[in-house]
Amino acid sequence: RRGGSGSGGGGGAGAEAPVPAPGAYVLLHSLVGRPDLNSRRGLVLSYDAKKSRVGVRVDGEAKPLALRVANLEPMPPGPGESGETTEEEVEVEGVVETPEETAAAEAASRQQKELEAARKEEERKRAEEKARREAALEAAAQEAATNEASEAPT
Repeated sequence: RRGGSGSGGGGGAGAEAPVPAPGAYVLLHSLVGRPDLNSRRGLVLSYDAKKSRVGVRVDGEAKPLALRVANLEPMPPGPGESGETTEEEVEVEGVVETPEETAAAEAASRQQKELEAARKEEERKRAEEKARREAALEAAAQEAATNEASEAPT
């Protein structure tokens, strides 16, 4: 047996790539479930040792993704990027791990957008109706004032 107890520690015989540190930039590759993300750049946010997944904010994606180290290649930060993360950036919420979860997250996002659009449409209709009522009241007030003025003795 080579490599010791199997509890890890990163001292293996090169079987696995080292886990990139939070703040490191990586290039995504060999993704089967989301091949559209291959060759995209991401910022490492965290590492979940229990799941052996790296939390990565991928350029152009709304939510961070949980990816295997084997699908990440370290790369230098771009111009003007320090590679440093804040505590806020290291907290990965809503991490998507599988294509099914990705589809579910996208469906939930679409549903949320549809609900927001429906709410805005309802607000627009209420505002339009309120404006109609106010215009009708204003017209009635002007007509009453006109009638009063024409009935007043001269």
